[in-house]
Amino acid sequence: MDILLFNPNAGSVENLGLTADQLLAKLQERGVYATIPPGEINEDVVRDALGSGARIIAAGGDGTIHNLLKTAAGCGFPNMGIIPLGTANHLAVALSIPNDIDTAIDIIAAGHTRRIDLGRVNGTVFTQAAGAGLHARIFHDYGERKEKKPLDATAAAARALAGFQPRLMRVVLDGQPYIGELTQVTAANTPAYGRSFVIAPDARIDDGLLDVVLVHSLTKVEILAYAQAAMQGRLSEMKKTYVTRAQKVEVYSVEAEAVEIHADAQPVGHTPAVIEVIPHCIEVTAPEVR
Repeated sequence: MDILLFNPNAGSVENLGLTADQLLAKLQERGVYATIPPGEINEDVVRDALGSGARIIAAGGDGTIHNLLKTAAGCGFPNMGIIPLGTANHLAVALSIPNDIDTAIDIIAAGHTRRIDLGRVNGTVFTQAAGAGLHARIFHDYGERKEKKPLDATAAAARALAGFQPRLMRVVLDGQPYIGELTQVTAANTPAYGRSFVIAPDARIDDGLLDVVLVHSLTKVEILAYAQAAMQGRLSEMKKTYVTRAQKVEVYSVEAEAVEIHADAQPVGHTPAVIEVIPHCIEVTAPEVR
């Protein structure tokens, strides 16, 4: 018997008019039998679900999945199915799980599983990417807004860009040091942030490595060009971009001021930072890789 953890506050739930009982019925129609823990979903409920050994079906967005991973301390899932109900659904995108609920449930019913890598930065687990520099500065600004509105992300980017200067950083890749003026350091577990911002097009979520992208010193005009290149999947082709792979990435500010750090677009403090891959950390129900 599976356990359905349904987040009624996920981004698309209200628009879809979904309830947990409706999801249970849809699952049962496809031969997937699940129970819903009583009461609100909290850490104790999640720990009990993890301890049961049953497959957990996460019906929510990336926030729901991150909270589950946090409670599980990373690799504690017996198996996880995903019904993407969030706004961006980044992990679902990386696993080729569509937003269509019926199709997502069909994937869960089919039961094919993959073991995937996670990343960890200064103790915080992430699924997509962690990094330092311009992106992290934007995410720190955006993440500090108590009431986020659709234009807040654009405004945060504009504020960050207006006052941004590349920073002198020391980056150590599996023990090999590099020092340079950098606009952005990204350690990617998946190719993109969400659906459109492609950071590392060759990154794989199950290869036991992080694709590390170093973007060297850029002018503000060049930053806009590089952002456009990322949206077109061409960032790794740009002249001031260096791409490699590593299991462990250490990031230090050579200057007195620390540099902002993010994990999956969430602010997680400042340098120094240790970013590392956790190979084959969790098992997920997902489409077969072709």
